[in-house]
Amino acid sequence: MSKRLEQMRRNIRKLVTFIDEARDMTDRLEYPVIIAPLAIEDGRGFSALVPDLPGCMSDGETPEEAIANVQDAIASWIEAAHDLGRPIPKLSRKLAFA
Repeated sequence: MSKRLEQMRRNIRKLVTFIDEARDMTDRLEYPVIIAPLAIEDGRGFSALVPDLPGCMSDGETPEEAIANVQDAIASWIEAAHDLGRPIPKLSRKLAFA
């Protein structure tokens, strides 16, 4: 088995474990968040994207860190929208772990 395939399998196992452990954490998130592994050329780690809030994203070395960081990004996004008099999008709640 190639090293790349072995690494991909390890990453998938980590993501599955994270999803199982993160279900309770995501209950605290109001907006749906997409967590995805970053490519090697992007510095590895994980990205966290908030589809309901255009341009709202963050990252972290671990999925947990990405979620914690994106919560700060959500708060900052909402604060900036208030300051600019822009509407705050409603929650879509259409996303789920896949």
